[in-house]
Amino acid sequence: MWRDDWRDPEQRLADVHGALRPTGLAVHSAGPFEGWDLEVRGGTFGAARVLFAAEDHGAGTQYLRFRITPRLSRLAVLVCAMLLVLAVGAGWQGSWIVATVLAAASILLLGSAIHECGSPVSAARRAADGELSRAGRRAADGAHAPAAQRLDAELTRLATGVEQGP
Repeated sequence: MWRDDWRDPEQRLADVHGALRPTGLAVHSAGPFEGWDLEVRGGTFGAARVLFAAEDHGAGTQYLRFRITPRLSRLAVLVCAMLLVLAVGAGWQGSWIVATVLAAASILLLGSAIHECGSPVSAARRAADGELSRAGRRAADGAHAPAAQRLDAELTRLATGVEQGP
């Protein structure tokens, strides 16, 4: 997303972090050597990681990029795999009821983990979109505001035939 108002990338990221706090999800900032900037936890089994980049293009313009990736916990994947192995083993032995219960437990756990990834991905997306729209509003309220006011005054004058103030 192109932005006409230059701001420090750390401040933009801090705004996204601040927008995520009221959601009730656990938000963790990355260290200096991590491959991501923010992690939003949706529960024990799922999270979303946010990677942010701001490219400066001169004349006070920036190109903002957000990459939001869901992340299943290794524990959830391991437990789901173990339950499926046990279900296959029970099915191999002819215990279809046990196999069905174990497979259902694995599917429910996987569904819960996916849901716990979806909530933070959605919240991070809304926070990133909010930063992008705030940046757009600041740009519109800043440099283009006098032109917009002149246009509004001219349209009002034409519509009503009454002269408005400057």
